[in-house]
Amino acid sequence: MCARFICLGRTLYANPDNAQKITQACVALHNYLLNRTRETYAPPGFADTFTDDGTLVEGGWRALIPDSSTLNSTVSFEKNGRATDSAKLIREQLKDYLNSPVGSVAWQSKATFI
Repeated sequence: MCARFICLGRTLYANPDNAQKITQACVALHNYLLNRTRETYAPPGFADTFTDDGTLVEGGWRALIPDSSTLNSTVSFEKNGRATDSAKLIREQLKDYLNSPVGSVAWQSKATFI
């Protein structure tokens, strides 16, 4: 999604409520475009994949990320290489919202994702 919605690949200068709305709008639009125009929006080879032995095959989306993107920055992890507790909490809260009756869209359970 960050390759398509550049605002997600940089620091989002918005208050938390607006940042949440921007992110939700990007997710909804991303899912819609995958559903309606997969061949042009996310063609074969665009997304990262893994080989049978677990080796990462980088997708074409990486060429679209500007150098100024936070995706090109070093990601901060705890010593053991795992996500921080605050990152886990944010991820869980976002997952819970997007899977709730309020945050979900009617067709999302039927959609297939890359």
